[in-house]
This record gives sequence, C-alpha cells and structure tokens, in this order.
Amino acid sequence: KEEFIKVLDLTLLVFRRMGFSEFTAQISLRDPENLEKYIGSDANWEAAERAIIEATQEVELETITELGEAAFYGPKLDFMVRDALGRSWQLGTIQVD
Repeated sequence: KEEFIKVLDLTLLVFRRMGFSEFTAQISLRDPENLEKYIGSDANWEAAERAIIEATQEVELETITELGEAAFYGPKLDFMVRDALGRSWQLGTIQVD
C-alpha cells in the first residue's frame, strides 16, 4: 500500500502540473460472480483490492468502483480525463500486482 500511495501521489502531481483538474478515478475490481476468470489466490486479490481502496481513501481521492473491470491478474486504478471537446480518455492506470 505504501508504494501504491507513492505512485498515486506522483500521478496526482503530474495531473496538477499538466492542468488536468477534471478527471475520474475508477477502482477496477474483479467480478465476484466470475472469479474463475482471474488468476491468483483469493487472499492476494483481497489484499490488493483493500490496498487500492485504503490508499485512495488516505489521499482523499474521490473514486468510483467498477466490478468486473480488473485485469485478469490484478485490480487497478484507472484515470479518465476529458479533452477540450469533452471526450473522455483513459490517461493512466496504476495496478497492484
């Protein structure tokens, strides 16, 4: 979790420096109804998912959570930003492996 917070702090610093003030942070977790499509132990998944959730709470980052959007090998935090035309783009991803 400590390393994740460091990367999260760096990501948010870059966003501020680049002028990205309007973005969405999405916590992407595994689908509890389809656990067979993910590799790794339940214990590792639970620890990684908890680390992402706690890290975003500690830095007071507003997030949304999407079940079933995790990579097959781990949960992730995706950042979506809007361009000048109002289109949404995924600008970055931080993952806990």
